[in-house]
Amino acid sequence: MAKVEKWVSDFVRTAIALKASGLRTSNDNNLFVQIDTEELGSRLKANGGLKEMMSYVAQADNFSIRSTWESSPTAIKTLQEMRAEKNA
Repeated sequence: MAKVEKWVSDFVRTAIALKASGLRTSNDNNLFVQIDTEELGSRLKANGGLKEMMSYVAQADNFSIRSTWESSPTAIKTLQEMRAEKNA
């Protein structure tokens, strides 16, 4: 991936931190367990989810925390797996 502007990586890092914190990021009333932000970021970097999210934010005219996550099925699966591990 070409050099990405700092604001893109800052936004994606914030999106990851918010999801890892378990905070509600949509209007569905689901509450989630908190997971390790650094571990989530490391897994996303290793499996390509981070790259997908950053590419999306860099190219999209309009984006949100939710749409950034929805841009990467890999990232969603990773988040769900980590939540399941924490709940086990």
